[in-house]
Amino acid sequence: MNAKKELSIIIPTYNRKEILFSSLQALQNQQHISLPSLEVLVVDDGSTDGTYQEMQQRKDAFSFSLYLFHQENQGQGNARNLALQHAHGDIILFMGDDIIFQPNALEEHMKVHRHYPQDTVACLGYTTWHPDLAVTPFMYFLEHGGPQFNYPKLERTCPVIDTRLGLRRASYWYFYTSNISLKKNILMGEHFEHGYTSYGWEDIDFGYKLSKEKGLDILYNKNAIGYHYHIISDDSFAQRMRSNGKNALLFHQRYPEVPVLPTGIKKVIFQLLALSITLNILSLLSNMLPPVRYWYYYAQSKRYFFEGIKGV
Repeated sequence: MNAKKELSIIIPTYNRKEILFSSLQALQNQQHISLPSLEVLVVDDGSTDGTYQEMQQRKDAFSFSLYLFHQENQGQGNARNLALQHAHGDIILFMGDDIIFQPNALEEHMKVHRHYPQDTVACLGYTTWHPDLAVTPFMYFLEHGGPQFNYPKLERTCPVIDTRLGLRRASYWYFYTSNISLKKNILMGEHFEHGYTSYGWEDIDFGYKLSKEKGLDILYNKNAIGYHYHIISDDSFAQRMRSNGKNALLFHQRYPEVPVLPTGIKKVIFQLLALSITLNILSLLSNMLPPVRYWYYYAQSKRYFFEGIKGV
């Protein structure tokens, strides 16, 4: 595993072997990409569903080089660190194990890197729910101001810097490791912080560090589409948001200059929203007035977030 490659794709995975295989099949079907110049590095982060064994059996089904690694469960960031040690591509693309790329997605990533060869330039692709999924009001909330992929806000607030390619400049807050590519040179000597062993903030931490120390410039290309094939339930949302709160505290301790924890009147408002009586009222109203559901989910997210900060 030492041949030079144009593109290395890094995928951490945990107990999602079937959708992972679909993600790999979508990579096999990429257009205008020379598959021999592509390598995919999958890191099984302590799965208990036989992911590693099954991928070993299926690895010869692909035309690209597929490398499999296994580690004890340590979180996505640490899984990416392991893969980075073995990646040989000039471009490194991070993607999720539940992301299904459109046939031209990789070409859209490479188009940005060819037009902007500077080491500091990264390409952020667009991630949204898979069209085969029935998008519930809860799932809609997650990507429209909720704690998922906030592309609507990105498109409202981030300036267009290239009208020909339709690119916008995004901040480190949009360092979404579900669908983002970077030059390998800017990653030399870098790693995802080891302390984030559960969901959330390891990618924002990494993006902030690269922006602060190396001048990372994230260009958003909406044509590099990855479909998110993952149904998120209320129960799993609670666990994710508690983890998000816990890791936000860690981020705050590492970078106190970045305002990530609510203070002052904002904190008071969030705490009021998180009260049981507020949630009960919003829940009742949401049954009669569907638009209120958004605020119910928003209040829920703040409650779980505060529980994570407190270590509940």
